[in-house]
Amino acid sequence: MILGLTILSIGIFNGLMLSFVFLNKRMPNPYMGLFIMAHCFLLAKFFDDFIPFNDQFIFLETVADLMGWFIAPLLFFYTKGYLNKRFSHSTHFLFVLILIVGDIIYGNLSMESMQHTFMMSLVIVFQGLIYLGILFKDVKRDKWLSAICSLYFLKLLSILIYQTLPIENNLSHLIIPISIIPMIGYITYKSIVNSNPVVVTSIKKRKNAPIANREVFENIQEIVESTELYLNPNIKLIDLSKELGVSEKTISQAINECTGENVNLFINRYRIKTAERLLIEQSRNITIDAIAELSGFSNKVSFYKAFKKIHAISPKEFIEAKTTEC
Repeated sequence: MILGLTILSIGIFNGLMLSFVFLNKRMPNPYMGLFIMAHCFLLAKFFDDFIPFNDQFIFLETVADLMGWFIAPLLFFYTKGYLNKRFSHSTHFLFVLILIVGDIIYGNLSMESMQHTFMMSLVIVFQGLIYLGILFKDVKRDKWLSAICSLYFLKLLSILIYQTLPIENNLSHLIIPISIIPMIGYITYKSIVNSNPVVVTSIKKRKNAPIANREVFENIQEIVESTELYLNPNIKLIDLSKELGVSEKTISQAINECTGENVNLFINRYRIKTAERLLIEQSRNITIDAIAELSGFSNKVSFYKAFKKIHAISPKEFIEAKTTEC
């Protein structure tokens, strides 16, 4: 019992402290903080297997159950934010709301709490697998995101094992926590290393832009990201104009008002984001010239210039810094 309580306590304490770090306003992607916090509540729920909750703490189980429905969407939000891709919050929250309502209705109709817990656990696993399937195309080329999703898949697997295998002793209740704690530790460390400060800046500026320009800017983002126009080294403003069916002046104005940047820098940020991943993953197997070309730059000089403008360091210094952090 002492071992189990110690493991849970360490996991919850570390998780909560690190989730607050990610929820700090200066962090670019707060969804990871919420993702970790939701798992902390899930860990807290397992205290009841060692020390039964009294009425004062029974609310923790309710909160943990509710937050369990948000874990998969939060992973989705984090992944899309990390890749700087657009997504709709409302659709996913509506899906979660439907699941919560179904949980409440089934809970009231079910005669046995164990049966209710088993069925809802299966639904949560199914929900998680759906989101992993949706994210597969986005994460398969990114080692960092692939690792997160793989660890999350192992957690889903631990839920199935916990719900289907007979529980022989208290340590059996640690099956799920043991899958969560390493995931939190890995995600926390790697999220700090790979966080991208560009995302927050553009979101903040976008809120102050006129509604019409914001809509144009969102359309620009969607086209650029879905077609990966930035990988074309010869892309010009007129090409964006033809794709969107709006004037070049409107595009320039929308980008400037929503990001405070010109079109060239806006496109280069996407290229540099691609280059960052290649530098981290393939730096030993590929030349800087090749990375520049694969990222959409016409030559190494323009790549170096854009990289230093955005990061204030050279690509070589960037690799050295990442190597030191690892």
